[in-house]
Amino acid sequence: MKPLISLLLFCAALTSDAEVVHVYERASTGELLADRTLDTGHSYLTQAAPAKSGYIFTHWTISTAQTFSPRDAWGRAYDAAPFTLYEETTLTANYLPTSQDSDADGLADGHEMYWYGSLAESALSDSDNDGQTFAQEISAGTNPLFPERHEEGPIAYADGALWLYNPHGYAPYTIRSEPEGALFATVTGYKRPGESISSSDSYTASATSSRFAYWSLNDVRQADAWGRAVDSIALAMPSNAIEIVAVAESDYMTRMSLYWYGSPAVSASADTDNDGRTFAEELAAGTNPLFPERHEEGPVAYADGALLQYNPYNLQPYTFRSEPEGALFATVSDYARAGSQLAFAKPSGNFAYWRSNGAELRDAWGRAVDSIALTMPTNAVEFVAVAESDYNTRMSLYWYGSPVMSASADTDNDGRSFAEELAAGTNPLFPERHEEGPVAYADTAEHEMNLQPYEQVQGAVVGGAYSQVFTSPVAGNAATSATFGNGGAVWPVVTDVNDDGLWDLVACWEGGVKVFVNVGSKGNPEFEEGGSQLAATANIDLAMNSPDKLAGLTLDVPAPGDALSATTNGTALLVSDSEGRIWYYQAVAQERDPPAFALQHKVWGGSHAGFAQGLRLAAVDWEDDGDLDCLAGTADGKLMLLRDPKVGRPTNLKALAGVDNVLLTWDPNQQSRIRGYRVYRGNGEQGTGNGGDFSRIAQTPLPTYRDFPGGGQGLPALPEYAYKVSSVSRFYTAGNSTPTETESMPTEAVTVQLGGVKFFWNDAVATVGEQVAVMLSIENSMNYSVTGQTEVVAYDPEYLTPVKVVKTGLTEECVIEESHHEQAGASPAGEWRITVGGGHAGRVPLPAGGGKFLSLVFEAKKAGVTTVGGRGATALPAGAYATVSIAARSASAPYQLGDVDGDGDVDVEDLRLLAKLKNGNRKWNEDQLKAGDFNGNGKLDNDDYQALRALLRKKGLLPSGGGM
Repeated sequence: MKPLISLLLFCAALTSDAEVVHVYERASTGELLADRTLDTGHSYLTQAAPAKSGYIFTHWTISTAQTFSPRDAWGRAYDAAPFTLYEETTLTANYLPTSQDSDADGLADGHEMYWYGSLAESALSDSDNDGQTFAQEISAGTNPLFPERHEEGPIAYADGALWLYNPHGYAPYTIRSEPEGALFATVTGYKRPGESISSSDSYTASATSSRFAYWSLNDVRQADAWGRAVDSIALAMPSNAIEIVAVAESDYMTRMSLYWYGSPAVSASADTDNDGRTFAEELAAGTNPLFPERHEEGPVAYADGALLQYNPYNLQPYTFRSEPEGALFATVSDYARAGSQLAFAKPSGNFAYWRSNGAELRDAWGRAVDSIALTMPTNAVEFVAVAESDYNTRMSLYWYGSPVMSASADTDNDGRSFAEELAAGTNPLFPERHEEGPVAYADTAEHEMNLQPYEQVQGAVVGGAYSQVFTSPVAGNAATSATFGNGGAVWPVVTDVNDDGLWDLVACWEGGVKVFVNVGSKGNPEFEEGGSQLAATANIDLAMNSPDKLAGLTLDVPAPGDALSATTNGTALLVSDSEGRIWYYQAVAQERDPPAFALQHKVWGGSHAGFAQGLRLAAVDWEDDGDLDCLAGTADGKLMLLRDPKVGRPTNLKALAGVDNVLLTWDPNQQSRIRGYRVYRGNGEQGTGNGGDFSRIAQTPLPTYRDFPGGGQGLPALPEYAYKVSSVSRFYTAGNSTPTETESMPTEAVTVQLGGVKFFWNDAVATVGEQVAVMLSIENSMNYSVTGQTEVVAYDPEYLTPVKVVKTGLTEECVIEESHHEQAGASPAGEWRITVGGGHAGRVPLPAGGGKFLSLVFEAKKAGVTTVGGRGATALPAGAYATVSIAARSASAPYQLGDVDGDGDVDVEDLRLLAKLKNGNRKWNEDQLKAGDFNGNGKLDNDDYQALRALLRKKGLLPSGGGM
């Protein structure tokens, strides 16, 4: 038995762990309390259940099946309940009427449910054995779960149970004056830690218009940086009790001494700032006794220096400078109000790192921050951009904060040295992740993404036409989308059926399969329907996505008992359940075998209960863009495709040279979110290795672009250029009305030489006695002119006799003059002289295009193989030729155009062979190239495949439509 074909189910490593879903909070009485959109995979807290007149709150309930504890360790219902979010969730605050006493025990059911979760307790119960009945505890507002504790003192009485319980961390506070009531009435209360509390809530202090001397917080006098008493206190409530006291003093000088100095004993004659003014004189003048006065003559008349230094508007000095001074930019110094925004872009030049007040500024991974953006603090700040001329030292400082990191160091243990990381433009702090394929490799730091907004795709190209292969409840095409088997459960398998290097899709159901062979190109799938081909899949594990894959895995939340399928690549796990949900787990201990997984959510791809029944999964990187997509079969014979919103990079990029322009073409992207393509240009020498300096030159909605590097004014400055193209997509995330735009990785670079046009010959096949046309083609005719030039075509008169020259669409305005004769010499040879021009009109510009230039018609005289080519011509490349294969009259011509397998017939088998050859999985020979090279570019590619497919449809050997 052949070994089962293994399938790399996940072509991209998953780095996202959150979906955005709705969380509803409702009251059991019908009101919607809140509607929030939150990330899954995190823990949250409901709001505190609001008080409702005529009702008693009893407990919170949750709509989803999960571990949920709406009660604290003592059994009382949480006013605000904690929960972990995995999927769209409704949390309900349950209430009972205050009049409801269903067990007739003298106490409302709501109180019993709130404190105990059942009706087992009665009004006379005393579960804490403190001598107070349940009814008495409720009446007194004390806790029936804990015995009371009496504390005599100025607070009078406190229920110890309230203090001991306090599950939300409320702490007591007091705002009072001393003596009690001297300035305002005492205020006491409770606040949750983190809430704002301010002395001005009770009293606005003024040392000049009242007896206020200073504020204290838990017996500590509150003063500003100069020692003067603050006029108010504002802070976030801590987790402990606090007391805010406004101290009153009736004696004026004592009060002022306390206010300014914190001491009651500063003499009225004291001059602590040595400005020649006594304390009493400063107070009388309204100036600051802590700072010397400064007199400034002029229109301002007079300014108290202390007032300027005191800075009532809280302006603070800041400086941006480089080190050495002026090395990167001119020093900037100014003042800014505390709380305003400061920003400074990354300096150009030899920038190494920023310092702020002597401390280096670095991100969470230790790399230097590039730019400054912060809120101005309440003190002076200095930002210094340090310059370093030595490259190695500068990079070491920038990435590691040390000047001596070795160029050979590999701190992230990914096999790349520090110097290699810098050369490649990757992050030396994180290990690289290699992904085989056209993506080549990707730096892990660049793979972070939110995979939430998946597209529900409706169809694909099948048999050359768009077909609704997939169903989409969102789009509402369930009635017109394909149904497989008998309309029962169907499951997809993704594997390479025909060994051509492209993944194929197999739809399986009980007793049958249908194969869709991928005949597109890498990253741009198209399909040919293979029918029910059980034999073709005999060596494929059709149950590769079975829930048996869960055996032995360690999961923090058990997989659903009704799991229908599971698929994993070791770093991520997808599980479907019978309710139509997809559970997403992420590996938390990959070094284990098998790894341990933690549940992140049950709504992968935006699905939810009722989305589709009987989901069976297969993961695939549909567009070879490095992102995960998911195929799913349903219980009613449908296939669904949930595709990542970002588009893959373009495929099959070609650059066709012209006189002064380059025509770029690539395969179109079929995704609905595509918004166009970005074109990048570099010079050919740099671009050859893909590491050159490329600049973006255009964005186009079409899969083609014509570039004029020299501005269309004759030949460009450089004869050779390189090009890359990327795809651009837009999509919306939940709760966001602004679309997110993303750009794919670019294609590999292609280079092209300008300054002329490229002509090439197309091979031909004939039978003795028949005419055969040998095509001469041009690659890019724009701005190319013919001016009566003569092309000399060599042929062998033993095999061929010239008949005529046939013009094409590109040369229909031209005048053709031709003559032919046998050339004298030892070996038989002939010359066909063909002059192309405008006759008396002179110069004839060709229309913009490419393809067939002229058709040279010969009569085939003798069986065999001969050549037709240029000889010292004006435009034709020396040594280029077409091969003409001539068969005897009685035999079919082997390897004629389209007969790739050389059996004398052009049929579907030739199409299958060409599919393998064009993807490079088999090396073609000269005969196969001659038969399959429809476009005459010297290689077998997707264009040839499409041309052969069109020929077979024309012959009736392929269906003209793409239906199922």
